[in-house]
Amino acid sequence: MAESKAKPKTAAKTVTAAAKPKAAAKPKVAKPAVAESAVKAKPKAATKAAPKSAAKPAAPAKKAPAKTKPGVVDAEAHYRMVAEAAYYIAEKRGFAPGNHSADWAQAEAQIAALHAKK
Repeated sequence: MAESKAKPKTAAKTVTAAAKPKAAAKPKVAKPAVAESAVKAKPKAATKAAPKSAAKPAAPAKKAPAKTKPGVVDAEAHYRMVAEAAYYIAEKRGFAPGNHSADWAQAEAQIAALHAKK
């Protein structure tokens, strides 16, 4: 019989993927803005550059604010005007508690009269 010269495999040399220690992650290095090969290479005369406008789509147009008639105040501005007027009315009476509803009503009347003049 012929003897085989093949060496038997030993369990000590076989290493599984789970048993291997993981290598530390390499820190990422920032790439230069221009590739080195582009700096060293000679430009080709026959190539054309693509137009820049074709690279990016146009930005969507912004809507213009709605135009209102002169003298017309939106609801938010009206509310702020009434709140400010009510504050000054409360300040005149020394901020005594219990009259906030009356202050607000008086402020609404003042702002309504102001808008009626316009």
